[in-house]
Order: sequence, then structure tokens, then C-alpha cells
Amino acid sequence: MVKHIMIEDVVTAKPNITVKDAVRTLQEKHVGSIVITDDQQRCVGIFTERDAIRIIANEIPLDTTSIK
Repeated sequence: MVKHIMIEDVVTAKPNITVKDAVRTLQEKHVGSIVITDDQQRCVGIFTERDAIRIIANEIPLDTTSIK
């Protein structure tokens, strides 16, 4: 069942998190993604390790916010 492999403590962040802070959170929390939530705690996006790789490869500044 999915509930047996599901993470119970989902890591979340607000849309204005910078790429640098998002990558730091991925590393510190030992997760592969961060769910981006609005003020009502609704999911508005996701930031993943793959996003971080794409950002670095495209030389996007690390002070850019993850969700625009």
C-alpha cells in the first residue's frame, strides 16, 4: 500500500523561497522535493532536485525565487 511508503512529515515552503534556500532545505532535510504551499497551506507547486540541476545548468541566479 502507498501509505506504507508515504512520507508523513512533508517538507513545505512558501512560493517566495529562493533557489539557494530551497536547495539548502533539500540537503538539510534529506529529501528530494519540497511542496510549495500558499497561505492556506494548499499546494501550488513543487521544487525538486531535478529543478535544482536544471537551474544550475542554465546558470540561473540562486537568489531567484523557486516559484514565480
